[in-house]
Amino acid sequence: MKGLDKMGWYGRAEWRGYGRNERLDKFFTKLLGRSRAYEIAWVVKAYLARWFPTFEKWTRGRCLWIETAPNGITNAGHAEVVGLIGDTGSCTAFTYLAYGTGSTAFAATQTALVTQSQRAAATVSRITTTVTNDTLQLVKTFSVVATEVAAEGGGFNASSSGDMLCRVVYSTPRSMVSGNTLAYTHTVQST
Repeated sequence: MKGLDKMGWYGRAEWRGYGRNERLDKFFTKLLGRSRAYEIAWVVKAYLARWFPTFEKWTRGRCLWIETAPNGITNAGHAEVVGLIGDTGSCTAFTYLAYGTGSTAFAATQTALVTQSQRAAATVSRITTTVTNDTLQLVKTFSVVATEVAAEGGGFNASSSGDMLCRVVYSTPRSMVSGNTLAYTHTVQST
């Protein structure tokens, strides 16, 4: 069949790091006092953001950094996508995003992030890059609960274990502290 020899997948990932929202901190400090305000503010924020996604955007602090990078598609990712296209095997759609601290270079044989920090269900959609609906988009906003570094990310088809579709390693690992927010968008385009 003509054109199948040029079929492939291309992916990109974007991270946006947000600091704490100073207005929210001041509100909880007045309400609860300085000692517990910070801790409770972020527990409440994480709870409300889970049930009211637009609340997350309202409570973000200022944007600290934005980085976009190409990612690699894993061997397991290729196999799972082919299975999904042909409806063969027991294949599962990729609906989870994760990030971690590992900085090891991408290899197609990798099956997991080097050092995963968090993984959660993403908002999944199809978007148009070149041809209508040719790109899978996974979006997730993570609430950072400890001091850590974000250096890698990936798309998965399960809440733990499962197959890794793709992995990205950012050129600049980003330091984050409790209360920061990591807005993560991962796209995979059929080319």
